[in-house]
Amino acid sequence: MAEKLIPGFENYTIDESGVVRNIYRVLMKSDGTTYTQQRRIKKAHINKVNGRYMITLRLDDGKSLTRFLHRLIALAFVPNPLNKPDINHINGVKTDNRIENLEWCTRKENSQHAERLNLIKRNKGTEHHLYKHGQASTKEYQRIWHRVTSRGYDWNALTQDQREAIGQLPKLSKWDTYGRNH
Repeated sequence: MAEKLIPGFENYTIDESGVVRNIYRVLMKSDGTTYTQQRRIKKAHINKVNGRYMITLRLDDGKSLTRFLHRLIALAFVPNPLNKPDINHINGVKTDNRIENLEWCTRKENSQHAERLNLIKRNKGTEHHLYKHGQASTKEYQRIWHRVTSRGYDWNALTQDQREAIGQLPKLSKWDTYGRNH
């Protein structure tokens, strides 16, 4: 299989199957003597949180960086003429890092693709995690918000329920009709 240098990590090569190796290098120890670094395969591991392969690479300055393996494969083998920032697994399988299964995409394209494949579910309306009240309550909160902002903030003139409603208003503006009709 063909190997290519990994862009940004020129001390490592990667092949089409995702095998990462360091390159032969002559390095100097702190006492001034030199040694040849042997070529070794770097082991990738599956991240327990997101289920993707990750690999840790060391830079010349001694710092270590952990990167997604599918991103390194795409950097080396998948053309990116539109300079898109993210990588999409076409078949939706996070561990399938074959070149033909990777494509560059925007974050929005990646999210829409995941929704089409039912990998994620967008909760909208009453299913949204911030939804707590019915439509009638939302209209009431809008009325209270308008009253408070147009006449000045007179906290003492409000009932306890209205005060609690005001505490909910910023959340309502994120998921319901508040703000769209103004």
